[in-house]
Amino acid sequence: MSIIEDLPRKSPPMQRIWQGVFASSPTSQEQLVDVFLPDFSMLHRWKRCKWTPRFTEVQVNVAEGADTMGDTEGSHMITVLQILYPVRGNPCLCVFDNDRIVWVTQWWPYQIVNIGH
Repeated sequence: MSIIEDLPRKSPPMQRIWQGVFASSPTSQEQLVDVFLPDFSMLHRWKRCKWTPRFTEVQVNVAEGADTMGDTEGSHMITVLQILYPVRGNPCLCVFDNDRIVWVTQWWPYQIVNIGH
């Protein structure tokens, strides 16, 4: 017998990883999302799910009066991180925790679909 088997169970085990689809589009990191799990049911919307944000590096010219026509003499480029937000319809990978709460651990596509403020 292992230590895991000795732990109390809140409920019988269930499949813990599901392919999902975003049913809502967050507009801030703190906003929870809704997802559908098509293989489970398209009639049930899992609400208020936590999700994992992603970031992208963006080059920004912070020099005052920098020429946008390619003149780099007065430019000063810095790299900033901007958050990427998933949008409704994006596929995602969902997991159930031990309280049967759905978490979105990863989502697709890996392209900028909506840059945060």
